[in-house]
Amino acid sequence: MKKSVTNLVSILTILLIALFLSPSSESSAANGPYNGKYSISYISVAEHDLQERFIFAAEGYSLLPSQKIEKVDGISYSEKYNTLTLKNADHFNLYINDMGDDFKIKLVGENKLYSLNGNTYSQGLSIKFIGDGTLTFDAYMAPAIVIDANKTSSTVSFTDTVTVKFNESNDFVEAIHIKGSTAQNPIVIDKSLKALGSVKKMSDPYYEYSSITHGMSYYLKKGKDTYLISRIYDPTDTIYKYNLYDIKGKDLGTYTYDELMDEGYTFMPNSRKTNMFYLGFFNGCEISPDVKEKIAAPKVSVKASGATAKIKVKKTTGADGYDVSYIRLNEKELKSLDVTPSGLKDFKKSGSKKQTLKLNDLPLGEYVATVTPYKTVNGEKVYGAESKALYFTIK
Repeated sequence: MKKSVTNLVSILTILLIALFLSPSSESSAANGPYNGKYSISYISVAEHDLQERFIFAAEGYSLLPSQKIEKVDGISYSEKYNTLTLKNADHFNLYINDMGDDFKIKLVGENKLYSLNGNTYSQGLSIKFIGDGTLTFDAYMAPAIVIDANKTSSTVSFTDTVTVKFNESNDFVEAIHIKGSTAQNPIVIDKSLKALGSVKKMSDPYYEYSSITHGMSYYLKKGKDTYLISRIYDPTDTIYKYNLYDIKGKDLGTYTYDELMDEGYTFMPNSRKTNMFYLGFFNGCEISPDVKEKIAAPKVSVKASGATAKIKVKKTTGADGYDVSYIRLNEKELKSLDVTPSGLKDFKKSGSKKQTLKLNDLPLGEYVATVTPYKTVNGEKVYGAESKALYFTIK
């Protein structure tokens, strides 16, 4: 009896120690890679025309004799946290397979990838971008991010500190493409992030493998006729081009997206509802923290003399230009003036660089003005914080 009690105490002690030393559910992966027999969980990278290199492979995944786990500069993986870290990674195609519904990519420094391709069959694959670094996808690959969810609730999401850029193009391009996800909203951009550029979110395009084009194709309509287009992958092109075919496979030539739209072609909706979602853009796209957090309110002052008001603006870090808004207090119309640095006169005072702007030929009256810095991203103004109100009188 005494021996049984001693054994029981020993077992309980071991269990308590194991419980104390085991990672908490808050910090460990809740549903990470599957390590059992016949696992298909892995992470790999490949440069152009070079052999695939494995960053991680689950215990049950059978690597070929020519394959091995390698250290790759700028890329590391923690199975404990199910997190892949990119630290100044430079130009890889990244492949992620069946890594679970809490897989994270942490961005540190400035990173560049050609593409990110993900697949899942059992574990799911939800990718969350975290960290405070940047990731740029080179434009010759489209879509940049492709996930084959295979009827799992896979998502791609961005926390409010990351910056992910999709390079500029003169054509319509898919940035993110998710196929077969059962999630209601597979592309999640944090509320405090701003998606810059002409971003469009769509679902269910008619997009499938076609024996006519020998690859993935969009179906188009023009009048009563159906056509197909397939993307031509040419890294030297600055504008994407497409081959156009009729439904019988006749080659009708090469076009840009704008040329197809000008000719009256339209995309067909997918009546079969295959749950495809994509985030697309014209002229580049960037998902990044609200620029207001990065451009502080400028320090300003004003002096009025005669019919002229001189507004002095201390140079603001990150600003490409300033919008000066002003109103005469007995009027309802708010007037605005866009001032780029070339329209500002620089002067030095007490060793600090300042700028001055003149508002000329102002009617008599009391005025209030504000100055708002802005940054131009992909041709779009993104405003910073507004200055304090400046009150002045034209006598």
